Formats: sequence, C-alpha cells, structure tokens
Amino acid sequence: MAKLKLGAGMEVPALSSLETGYELRDHQNLTANVGLDQLIPLLNGFCTMQKSPVFFILELPATEQEEQTLRSKPADPFHKNIYYLDNCTVPVAKAILKRYGELLINDGLACFGFGNHKTEDEIFISKYNVTSIYSKELHRYLPLLEHLSIPQKEKLRTVWDTFTQEAPGTACTVEVNGETMGTVLENLAELGLYLAKQAED
Repeated sequence: MAKLKLGAGMEVPALSSLETGYELRDHQNLTANVGLDQLIPLLNGFCTMQKSPVFFILELPATEQEEQTLRSKPADPFHKNIYYLDNCTVPVAKAILKRYGELLINDGLACFGFGNHKTEDEIFISKYNVTSIYSKELHRYLPLLEHLSIPQKEKLRTVWDTFTQEAPGTACTVEVNGETMGTVLENLAELGLYLAKQAED
C-alpha cells in the first residue's frame, strides 16, 4: 500500500504509519487519505465528470485582527472564513486548479473543494489531505479513486487518529512561486469570489 505524502505546509509525527485509501461512510459519503501527487488528478477527474455550473469553495483561518473582535476570552474557539465562487464553468474550475493547485495542496491552512450546483455533488480537501466526496450517486466516483491507486478500506486511519498531546500535527501557510493564499483571494475576487460567512473552526 502507498504511504501518505503531505504538502510542504504540514507536518505529522506518525505520517509513516498512514496509507492512501478511502472508506465509505454511507451510500452518499466517503472519506479518503489522498497523497499529495494524487490530489490534483483527483480534483481534475471530479471536475471533468461535472456539467456546468459548478462552484469553488475555500476555507481559511480568520485573520488575527478578526479574531480580536470575535474572541473575548482565551477559551473561545477560533474561526474560519468561508469563501465561494459560484456559477463557474468546468473549464474555469480546471483553470483555477491549473493556476493555483500547487499552492492550494501545499498550504497547510487552506481547505478547499469543488461542487455542482444542480446535483450537489462535492469534493472537499480538508487539513492534512483528508478528503470527502459527497454524491447521491457516489458509485460514479469509485473507479476514479481506484484508477489513482486509492483503494477501498474497511476502516480508514487518518492523521487525526495519530495525534496526541505530546505529538500533535503542525500546519502553516506557504508560498509557491512567489504567491500566497492572499494572492488567491485577491485574484479570484476579480472573478466573483466572495466571503459567504465566518464559522467556528
């Protein structure tokens, strides 16, 4: 089985014990460990299977300045900003991946994905490459996972199962080719990316 590989902005002490694979949660949801080299092919494959319009979703931590307003005491939860770019064509979704894919998959703080407005099918890459796919026709995506050597497992072990108080994972933002997530926000805002809401992280 293939060992799990993560992006530059993530460190996991027990990474060598984890493998790529997916687990069916129910008939409409699956969770997967997807290796760094498999992420963009998986996302491209998902987008190829859609009919326009689709959307792009991006979640980033709230800024330090925002948290000063949102949190009144140390025990309060931190927050995330959830952005959407709605009503994209499939070629636009693929162009986002081509332009910013390497940054998105390497940044340890960015969570992102794509979805279909009509079918509600969605793929979402959360921290440490833990990937979720939702579909009322989930079986459509299983051959894509198998093609990318992401096998089905009866019980999937993710990075979250390995963390301890003494050995937590660490994640940080990164720069790729001189660009950061700030670049993504700024450039995609020109296409219509908007802040939909802030939520507890």
